[in-house]
Order: sequence, then structure tokens, then C-alpha cells
Amino acid sequence: MKYKVKEEAAQYVINKKGKPKASFIKGGIAMRVIQATVPDELVREMEGLTRSGVFKDTSEVINVALKKMLAEQSREYLREIVRKAGIKKSEMLAEGKRVRR
Repeated sequence: MKYKVKEEAAQYVINKKGKPKASFIKGGIAMRVIQATVPDELVREMEGLTRSGVFKDTSEVINVALKKMLAEQSREYLREIVRKAGIKKSEMLAEGKRVRR
């Protein structure tokens, strides 16, 4: 196991050198608090999404947005690899069906 959880009033993920690796555990996931500068307009939009109940807080808005952006970048990267390799869409679909069996 790479990290161990130190059980105290506040939970911390401790690395092998004994230093905190994450700020806390949330839903079984090690979370780290970071700081970011965000334009006022985006902050207002995030607050509107939380007020309307779409998200529970601005952290959730940011997490969902980052996950979506990273997934989109990964897909774009894979498309580029496939294009450079000359793999056709029909070949990809056939391979997908074969793998699912």
C-alpha cells in the first residue's frame, strides 16, 4: 500500500516519509486542498449552480469540470494516436466488440 491513513480527529494521508500527502479523506478518496485564482464571472456561475442545487458546493463544480476536461483531453489524445497509426473507425468498432465478449 502506497499510503496509510492516520486515524485522528482529522484524517490525513501520510506518505512513506511521514509527511501529509492529502488534506483529508472524503468518501474514501484522499483529497488535497489547493488554491486557484478564478475570474469573478466563473465564481458567480459556480455559486449559481450550487444555489440551484445542481451541485452541493463549488468544490464539486470544480471537480466535475476538471474530470470532464481531463477525459476530453484523453479522448482527443487517443484520437490523434489512432489517426497517426492509420486505424480506421470500423477496425476500432470491431476491436471494441471483440474485447467485450
